[in-house]
Amino acid sequence: MNNFLLSMIICLNGTSPELKYYEKILREFSINFGYHLQIDGNPFEYKKLENILQICQKLNITDIGLRTNENVTEKNMKLIKKYNIRSIMYKEGNKHLKHNIALAQNYNISTEISVVLSKNNIHDIDKIIKKCKENKINLLVLERSIISKYRNQETEPLGSKEYKYIMNKIIKHNQNQKKPGIALSHCPNKILLHKDNKYDNNIGGCSAGIISCAIDINGNIIPCLPLYKIILGNIQENSLYEIWEKSEICIKLRDRNNLKGKCGACVYKSLCGGCRAESFYLTGDLFNEDKTCWKV
Repeated sequence: MNNFLLSMIICLNGTSPELKYYEKILREFSINFGYHLQIDGNPFEYKKLENILQICQKLNITDIGLRTNENVTEKNMKLIKKYNIRSIMYKEGNKHLKHNIALAQNYNISTEISVVLSKNNIHDIDKIIKKCKENKINLLVLERSIISKYRNQETEPLGSKEYKYIMNKIIKHNQNQKKPGIALSHCPNKILLHKDNKYDNNIGGCSAGIISCAIDINGNIIPCLPLYKIILGNIQENSLYEIWEKSEICIKLRDRNNLKGKCGACVYKSLCGGCRAESFYLTGDLFNEDKTCWKV
């Protein structure tokens, strides 16, 4: 068994597999290596959502975040409060956003907003931050544009210079301890902009198949949401533990010596490793260099 704990995303909607399969997976997750769980998709469409939360409570899975694009009701919010969900995240652009934010804050639940980065909004970040501050948002999550493939969104992806620009901007914001806090999701290259080397002996960067995985709405086990085409197994047929320990893809992802091109030669490969999803979709090779990285 690898020495790292696992962060997992479970995506749910009204057609997701039966509860018994999630119970099995959550039990493996809890007993073997789980520490953080995010429930994504349209979770309130899943009729057995409360049963899943009951299972998490019984298994002592306590660090749970929930993301939804649905119109949240009082009943939904009471369920979140009842099971001590750490936070609720809404997607920017949701037509119910104003209502959903107010409802979460009425229940004193930490409120987060996610925004997919693109060439259309990169220069509006200051406005987005200001809006989040006005609405007392606790965390703004900026997602790499590669996630748009999974979310079926049309975006104009960022290039290397644009990623460097936005990462620099957000790191400075967080270093000044300004609110809201800002997280950069699926952006391993941000480590290149830190001015110290205290992480030099630790594995960081792209976590897909290393310390994180996801389960899509159909029960497919995947390294991360952007790598939704890399199916490792399915919860209706496979053991999460067996997949995590024996998947050839995961084993290769955990050895950064498998990286090619500038990522393979980079002195930061143990801290970054490039975005494997960018490599996969731009070159067709999961282990090729990340062409969106600005480092030569």
